[in-house]
This record gives sequence, structure tokens and C-alpha cells, in this order.
Amino acid sequence: MTDIAVHDFIQPAADGYPLSMRLLSPARPTHAVLVSSGTGFPKGFYDRFARWLAGRGAVVLTYDFRGIAGSRPEDLAAMVMDYPDWGRLDMPAALDALIAAAPGLPVTHVGHSVGGHFLGFMPNHARIGRHAFVAVGSGYWGRHHRSYNPLELFFWLGFGPFSLRRRGYIKGGGLWAGTDLPRGVFTTWRRWCLKEPYFLDELPDRLQPHHFDDITAPIRS
Repeated sequence: MTDIAVHDFIQPAADGYPLSMRLLSPARPTHAVLVSSGTGFPKGFYDRFARWLAGRGAVVLTYDFRGIAGSRPEDLAAMVMDYPDWGRLDMPAALDALIAAAPGLPVTHVGHSVGGHFLGFMPNHARIGRHAFVAVGSGYWGRHHRSYNPLELFFWLGFGPFSLRRRGYIKGGGLWAGTDLPRGVFTTWRRWCLKEPYFLDELPDRLQPHHFDDITAPIRS
């Protein structure tokens, strides 16, 4: 574990937005792993997992989606974006950065929650050899445990809208234990989680273009 190099850097997405990334490189790497975060989880949350992987020969890249943690703009309330931008712009940039740092190595993608959901928005998804999904299930509140429903509905219908009116973004800490969230993340995420199909019913129109039908790499979920 002592011969693992850690490099923090900024990588622009295709639209030029600066993304905060962290690369862990062992002395003799044999493969590469991209870790895509769940909503509101900063890249540092995965540090111990990334070090464990690097200790077993993986070059590992973790990163913060736009609007989150190290990729948060100074004025989050003024940020204009939509939730799928994470898949269309940020995840492809992170994959390109990992491949550039580990040329020729096979790539595994670990997607946590939305980090797995948004695989189908990546135009360069074919550069990934296989996927491991963690907690990549439906966000629809009606499919969750009944004990969780009251708190979840209060977040969507009470806390979230109040936080947007007061601050212009979702404030992290307290009821929402994740990082601060941009308005564009919350509003789309809320729309999906309040309906049974989640985002599936929007794939034919609102969420075009996408590549969900083109993914052939094996997925273990």
C-alpha cells in the first residue's frame, strides 16, 4: 500500500466544465477501475475502497460530478445544469482521463447508484470492458421500504422545495446527509422519484440522445 501514488487534478469535461478528479496508481498496475459516485457522495467517500483496489494492482480514478464537492462552483445557486449532464459530460471525461493515465489496461467501471444509472448516457461507454453496480435500483419512492417513505416524501415535497426557495440549491447536512446539490440535479431527480417508471418513460423523447440499447459489456449488479 505504501507504493501507491495519489494525484489530485482538474480535468475539463467536453463543454469545458472543470471536474475534480483523484487518481491512485500502484507501481505495477494490471487493470484500471473507474468509480462513479452516487448522488451527493464526494469522491473522498470512496478513498478506502480505491486504496484497496490500488493495493491489488488497479489504477483507480474517482471524481466529483459537476456541482458537487470539489467540482462545486462558488455560486451554486446560479448554476444551470440538468441531472443527466453527469452521464453525458462528466462520466465520459472521467473515463477518458483514466484511459489516458492507464493506456492499454482493461477498464472496469464501478457505478454506485446514479453512477450506474447514467451509463447509458455515455457516448464512449464501449471503452469499458465490464461493470460492477452497487445499489443501482429504481429511485421511485413506492418501491422503497415503507418505513423509509415518510422521510423520503418529506425530502421531495417539503425540505427540498424549501431549501431551493431559501438558498437556490439543496443544502447538505441534517436531513439531507449528502453534499450540497444544484437545483438542476434535485428537480429532475425529484420528478423521476415521484413516478413509477423512474426515468424509463422519458427515454424515447425527453432524454434523447442516449445509448442504453447499445451497451453490450457485462454488468454484475
